[in-house]
Amino acid sequence: GIGQVAVVSGSPADKAGIAENDIILGINGERIDENNSLSSLIQKYNVGDTVTLKIFHKDEEKDAKVTLQEIK
Repeated sequence: GIGQVAVVSGSPADKAGIAENDIILGINGERIDENNSLSSLIQKYNVGDTVTLKIFHKDEEKDAKVTLQEIK
């Protein structure tokens, strides 16, 4: 299925309230689908940019603002 897994403790996703089992649906209004993967959408942005992720969390959609960081 579509979706990315894993939230690292202390990461920007964790700080934005994204939890394990949440599903990332889109970024800055662009939906993740078979033509747009999260990795292809995220490549449009730079480290330090703040983006809004649309996530599916506990049976509802919500927005989470995340500042992008380099993966170490």
